[in-house]
Amino acid sequence: MQRRTQLTDVAQACGVSVSTVSYILAGGNKAQRFSAKTQERVLAAAQDLGYVRDRSAQSLRRGRTRTVALFYNAPMDRFVERYILHAQRFFADHDYLLVSIAVDEGHDDVIAETLRSGLCDGALVSCSQNTRRELMNSLPTPPVPVMVVENCGAPIEDLSIDDSSSYDVIYTDEAGAVGEALDHLHANGCETIAYVGQHPGEADEAMGQQDERYPSYLSWCRQHHRQPWVLTCDAATIPQAYRVGICALAQTPRPQALYCASDRGAIGMMMAAQHLDLKIPQELSIVGTGASAEGAMMQPPLTTIGMSEESVNSMLAHFWSRLQGTNPHSSVINEGWRLFIRQTTPSEMSNDMT
Repeated sequence: MQRRTQLTDVAQACGVSVSTVSYILAGGNKAQRFSAKTQERVLAAAQDLGYVRDRSAQSLRRGRTRTVALFYNAPMDRFVERYILHAQRFFADHDYLLVSIAVDEGHDDVIAETLRSGLCDGALVSCSQNTRRELMNSLPTPPVPVMVVENCGAPIEDLSIDDSSSYDVIYTDEAGAVGEALDHLHANGCETIAYVGQHPGEADEAMGQQDERYPSYLSWCRQHHRQPWVLTCDAATIPQAYRVGICALAQTPRPQALYCASDRGAIGMMMAAQHLDLKIPQELSIVGTGASAEGAMMQPPLTTIGMSEESVNSMLAHFWSRLQGTNPHSSVINEGWRLFIRQTTPSEMSNDMT
């Protein structure tokens, strides 16, 4: 069996001390003690020799795993996917691993056992409301910092956060952003607005998969005395939305606007509209959900709702302060979703995402 490359091998190849190699490979402030040339030489030698850092040994020395767990319900929501990619980059910059773990509905015990096991230094939880409630009830004092992302806009009635041993909770208020998007369409002359997405079934509701988007659309329709118009997609994919759009948008009458429960669904509808030679937004306005990079790159760029990069960074920075112990107190934070007006809806101004 081939011997594993050690720090001493890298140090010998570079002509520097083992401690120099260790500091540079660890990154961070200590690596900046050395010149850029020395850092490049060490990193190149480590790569050439196939050196792999032993994170388990580091964890024993430091008393930390340098790992953050992110729990989510499958299938993964588009916002959660974008959040994971952003968080991975953030934690990698701090020499931390982000491990994503899918959790079945009703199995909050998986989260609790992972937190108790010492496998991670902290956790992010983006699961259904039922899963979050059960976790907080079964483990009221988590052994590591835990940030819970709530898609509603009001605190849970039975949750009190008043000390450093409890959970950080982020309220994103998806329902408020859906209402803002629908108001925007209505204010710009759209009288008939259809909902595009997966229709929530009785089984989903029984399992606690509470998506704020469809109920928010129905609530808005009732408040404005509008008849709901639903274009159902079997899956939240671009091809599926395109197929539904080709059929639905070729009919008469067709809706003046579409509110889509995902950016992928909105992109599929845009492609269908363009195939049918419908002018966007003159003949059809479209709003997506998720604030994805794909939507921003479309032609025309997609109007959407979601969380800004600034808000995501703010959430992660707060969690990092908790992880490092510089902020001893848990918090309730409002980082609401917002409407990013681009070119698939009529407007005199745009407020593209920062």
